[in-house]
Parts: sequence; C-alpha cells; structure tokens
Amino acid sequence: MDAWRRALTIAERQGGVISRRQLVAAGVSPAMIDRWRASGLVHPRQRGVVALGRPTVSPYGVAFSAFLAADGRGALAATTALAVLGAVGWSAVPELVVTGGTRRIAEVRVRRTRHLPAADLWRDPNGLLVCRWPRAIVDLAASASVAQLQDALDGLERRSLLDVGVVERAIAERPRPGATKLRRALQPFLTLTAEEHRSLLERFATTALRRAGIDGFALNAPVRVEGGRTILVDLLFADAALVVEVDGRSTHERARQFQEDRWRDRELLKRGVRTARFTWQDVRFRPVRVCDDVRALLAGAARR
Repeated sequence: MDAWRRALTIAERQGGVISRRQLVAAGVSPAMIDRWRASGLVHPRQRGVVALGRPTVSPYGVAFSAFLAADGRGALAATTALAVLGAVGWSAVPELVVTGGTRRIAEVRVRRTRHLPAADLWRDPNGLLVCRWPRAIVDLAASASVAQLQDALDGLERRSLLDVGVVERAIAERPRPGATKLRRALQPFLTLTAEEHRSLLERFATTALRRAGIDGFALNAPVRVEGGRTILVDLLFADAALVVEVDGRSTHERARQFQEDRWRDRELLKRGVRTARFTWQDVRFRPVRVCDDVRALLAGAARR
C-alpha cells in the first residue's frame, strides 16, 4: 500500500494521471501495475501513461497526460498553454509542441519544431512544461481566426498578462503563419491618442447612445470635487448622478493609472456620483451591450 499511496500522491498532483516511468520510480513493479490494471485501479490513457483510481480525469489531467506521453520532448502549446494560465477554456484535444521524432500521440494535436528555447517555456509547480504566453499566442495564430485570437487576448488581459509590445516583438522575432491575423486581432488593444479618444467618445455619444434613445448627458464634463479640484469626466448624466468613463489606455499603462482612477472614483462617490467604467474596445466593438448597461444603470438611478 505504500507504493499505492506514493503513486496516488503523484497522480493527484498531475490531474489524475501518471506515467509508467513515474510508477516504477515510486517503487511499483511492472507486475504490480498489471495487477492494479486487472483490478480496475489503473486505466490506460496514452502510450506509457495511465489514470490512477478512476478512468476520467480533469482537463488539467488530460493536458498532463499529453505532456507525459511526449516523454520529455515537448511542452503544452497554443490553446492548451493559454488554458493553463486561465486565459481561455480547455479544449477537448490538448496541443503540444515537440522537438524531434515522428511518433504520433493519440488524441493530441502535435506541433513540431526544430528548436524549443528554454526562454519560451515555464514549468508549473507540478512539473508541467508549458509554452510562455507570447509563444502560445503566436503559435495559435497559425490556425485560429481573428475572433478567436481576440478572445485569447481578452483572456490574457483579464489575467493582467497581456503586453501588446511583447506580442509585437514575438511576431517580429519569430515570423509564423498567421502573423497578419494576429496583428489585426491586436488592433483593439492598442493605445488611443487623446484626439482618438475624444473622437471615439463623440461618435459613441452622438450615434450609439442617442440611437438607443439615451440622452441627458454632457460630454467631457467638469465635476468639482473636494479641495477645489476639478475632474474632467467622459460622460456625465447629472440627473442620474452617473459618470461613464471609457478607458483608452493600453494594458501596461493601466497599472500605472490604477491608483489615479480609484481616487477619481472615490472623489466622485463622495458627491453621490457613481462611476461606470468601460474599455474603448467595449465602446467600439460592443456598443449595444454598453448601451444596455448604461440604460440599466440609469433605470436603477431613477428607482432610487
């Protein structure tokens, strides 16, 4: 039972899977593996990899099984690498990038490469080798649509990982099929100049909001706060005591502006004015959703 507990501890860290090599290293003999399999304690998954205890494993276990099946020659790639980071959902078929060899791995999408630099990789606490997100997004561009790439970039942004400059350098340093698509997908994440920001606000105010029947706002309106300071807000609905702010900064600038934005929100709240923040990607690419949210906020204010 000591060997079983050792093997089970390893498998639990790896999402329910373990390689035969790991079993032997944990003191499990080939004959014991056969007995466990006959008694339903071991369930084959891929060549040299089994599930321990139960046949079904977590999505992380499916990915770990693919990694173990590569026998040290590969790392999780593209969508699967991004899923480990929590930027996208798990795909049904895990993806690997491998070096050398021609053997296929069952139920795994294999991308082959001559070089897999250590700088492109990271290892999670359980020993899983994963492509870093810049390489993962560049590799994904070879097969994904612009919309799928934008979803992945959105996920990286939500995890506070996305840096547009890093993506652009990755494209330049490692040209791959799909680079044009990836550059197109990056467009909504680029920084707006002050003039572009004002222009976007004006178009949104005069078309989307008014077309949705939403009015009663002032554009680029001044609001006086404590200490005699004046805050210039994007859109002010004075009657509803509501401010709508559109964030036109790129990801790497947001960290620098975080404290300033929160100070503005607190100062406005002291005056009884709530702030609703949207990204400029929301305003440009999802205006109907933004209008619906603004309408709901205004309706909530009217009921108070």
